[in-house]
Amino acid sequence: MLAYVLAGIQELRNLEFFKTRIETEDKIVTCRAAAVTIANAAPPTSVLAQGPAELIVDDGLLDVTIVAPTNTMGAIADAFSLLQSADNDAVTDQPDIGFLRAKSFKITTNPPQEVVLDGEHIGRIPDEIDCVPGGLTLLVPADT
Repeated sequence: MLAYVLAGIQELRNLEFFKTRIETEDKIVTCRAAAVTIANAAPPTSVLAQGPAELIVDDGLLDVTIVAPTNTMGAIADAFSLLQSADNDAVTDQPDIGFLRAKSFKITTNPPQEVVLDGEHIGRIPDEIDCVPGGLTLLVPADT
């Protein structure tokens, strides 16, 4: 966990804001953000995905956390709040952190942002993301 916190602190030095537009089936959100994270089953170490807390892995919905601080100090406060949210499994109460739940999202940003999946850079925004309920098969050993 400490490695993630230290990496986050290093990223604050390179903090850049971008305009984003997030479309769901029933709403459109536009804002100036520092981070947008989409997750289905994020572990507590994925601090930026912890805005909504109460993550439900089998609800058929993706969870989006939008971090939109006005400055670097706000970003530090947001990171701390998200860390507490992950530790306490409670919804963050920072006014510049928002979250959405939906089956699919279409995201555009200006300037274009990198898409990172499990730590790997896989492309750039714009992108469309869909939840595929039951789309993952797990193989586990039988009880012996």
